[in-house]
Amino acid sequence: MLDAYEILELERKWQDFNDKRNRKKQVLYFLILISVLSTIFVSYEIFKHFEQKAIKKQEIIDLNLKKQVDELKQKAKQAKLKLEADKNKTEEQATLATDEQMTKENLTPMLIVPNKPNIQNTELELISQVLEPTAIEEFDVNQREVKEENQNKIFIESKEMKLSIASLKKKFESTNDIKFAISIAQEYYEEQDYKNAMKWAFTVNNMDKDRVEGWIIFAKSKYKTGKKDDAINVLNTINKKQPSKSIDALLTQIKMGTL
Repeated sequence: MLDAYEILELERKWQDFNDKRNRKKQVLYFLILISVLSTIFVSYEIFKHFEQKAIKKQEIIDLNLKKQVDELKQKAKQAKLKLEADKNKTEEQATLATDEQMTKENLTPMLIVPNKPNIQNTELELISQVLEPTAIEEFDVNQREVKEENQNKIFIESKEMKLSIASLKKKFESTNDIKFAISIAQEYYEEQDYKNAMKWAFTVNNMDKDRVEGWIIFAKSKYKTGKKDDAINVLNTINKKQPSKSIDALLTQIKMGTL
């Protein structure tokens, strides 16, 4: 039988063993807790990283889109200012030309042809008969030359308007001339790229809201994208402000579905 000392020694050993076992359990529980917390933290950081990356990417897309829209608005504004300046310059030149012509007319002395008593009436009639056909022939020749010149000019302008879209865009960027914006919109429409056609037609309308060409291309593109009612509303609004036979004809085509 064990004495009291041995019993106490056994109890002490059991207590030490039990403490070690509990300590191991506590360490294990602590490691498990740390692992769980680490997993949660890492998952949160990964989610946060991808979320911030997605937000940043969207912000970059929004900034790029806003930048493109601002650049397009700025170009349209510059083109509008240039158009107004060219219009004022043309009006000033026309006024100066009119004033110069009036000044010349006022300063040009009237030529007085003295009567020659030695020329008989029959001789004057003969001279008149000889000169009249010559004048008519010269007039016909001049008219043909003017007509040929106008035809050549129209051919050159038509050839210029048939340039590629890339060339037209370069010309528009360098000149901000509205006619190139109209040509770009028309080219996109003919290529059935109705989204870009509407975009450039809208640019034309921003530059000069009274230009019917821009509204016509815009409405036709709307119709081609299946928005018939929008196209009719646009044309009716413009036709109220500035009636046009071309708009009436286009409205008829759209309503009848023959465009």
